[in-house]
Amino acid sequence: MVETFFKSGTHSVFSTNGSSFYGSINKKINQVRLFFHKKQMTDLKKPTKENGFKTPKYEWSQTLKDLTLEYPVTYGTRGKQVECTIAKSSLVLKVRGETLFNGSFPEDVIVDECFWSIEDRELLVLTLTKVKEVFWPCPVNGEPSIDIKACVPDAIHISTLDPEARSKVEKMMFDQRAKQMGQPTSDEVNQQRVMDKLMRENPNMMADYKKMTGQDLDMSKIQFK
Repeated sequence: MVETFFKSGTHSVFSTNGSSFYGSINKKINQVRLFFHKKQMTDLKKPTKENGFKTPKYEWSQTLKDLTLEYPVTYGTRGKQVECTIAKSSLVLKVRGETLFNGSFPEDVIVDECFWSIEDRELLVLTLTKVKEVFWPCPVNGEPSIDIKACVPDAIHISTLDPEARSKVEKMMFDQRAKQMGQPTSDEVNQQRVMDKLMRENPNMMADYKKMTGQDLDMSKIQFK
């Protein structure tokens, strides 16, 4: 027999087999996860009209294709004092030995099409070209995040696309926002419409299937192409 005693704050659990101990830990872990998830959702920032955000240290903006970050640095900073390593999914940026960023991207970038520069010897400008044409909540994971549902695509950019490309971009944006809100994507919406139409035209379909096979029809296994 194993006796386990666990105490956290004013809560304590005593058990002869340890099951209550682990149950209590799991419950607390879930509570903490829920707390931080809710905090993250309520801490989302309203994006600027450039679909980015301005922090006390830097400012960034984005389109569906790329992201630009502007970071003021000490006047007189030269390129040789900048260490910038851009990988497909991460960034390490140091200036005069100070680490400004060291983390992963929300999405992958096209490394050969990313670059940085020092403007007027006091502003570091970093440009990232995205692999996927989607809005990012932040330039690097862990930084203040914006509500991408509030982002607005560049109207001129969208209008210059041919109808097929425009349709794809609009579908992609709809799906991205739907996933963020926990709602069905365009494909799932269309699939449900087809299913509803199928059921209207074949009201006895499920009963006929069960009569023939002796099993209930699992609608989730039906493939739509």
